[in-house]
Amino acid sequence: MVIVHNKSLDWYIKKLIKKEYFSIGAYGDGEWTAILDKPLGQTNAEGTIYTQELCDALEKSLEFKSDNFFFSSPKGIMEKRIDKFLKKKELDIEFYEKEMWNDEMVAGNLSPFIRQLRKMNVVIISNKHLRKLDFLNYDKFIEVGYPNCYTELDRVYRECLEYGKSGVYLVAMGLPATLLVQKLHGRILNSFFLDLGSIWDAFVGIGGQRGFRQELYADKEKYKQWREANLKDI
Repeated sequence: MVIVHNKSLDWYIKKLIKKEYFSIGAYGDGEWTAILDKPLGQTNAEGTIYTQELCDALEKSLEFKSDNFFFSSPKGIMEKRIDKFLKKKELDIEFYEKEMWNDEMVAGNLSPFIRQLRKMNVVIISNKHLRKLDFLNYDKFIEVGYPNCYTELDRVYRECLEYGKSGVYLVAMGLPATLLVQKLHGRILNSFFLDLGSIWDAFVGIGGQRGFRQELYADKEKYKQWREANLKDI
């Protein structure tokens, strides 16, 4: 069976502090659907179209190899079908638990991570809504379209290289995020490239199609308490 390492939030924070550079590429339901099912012409919950090019690129991305690139996926979906697919492709991948990030966000425990990011040079690569993440004190924002931005990868890649500063690059652009992380990995000196899924969406009021966020947005007091918990001492 596929190995999934369940590392704590603190484990990743310590790597940031110690400048032990790494990148994360996330493979959730949408990515595995693209890889295993290739439902061409259909869309995921966000409205991203499963094109032949995107599906093929995500499948190819599983061949990426680097000691400090972490494949991230939820242990709960590491089913026999995925195991069988990886074996057929002769891919020996050890994954890191993706849901840890979402669980800590839901629980209101992201403040230590956010406080560390605020001490570093942060770059956000995402749709226009995440410009509102002012509490991260980001230095650079590179905007991509939503919900389809696969065709923008080369342009965004060039913008990142032109910017060129060392830092933490937060890549939040849906299904193509891992593809950009892999293109950038190791290309900008002393940098982290992190695809952490949709953990930032609730801070800017988007992604209401997911149950947790839908409930949060419906209760203003609950939303206020959640936000204050995640931004404690910030």
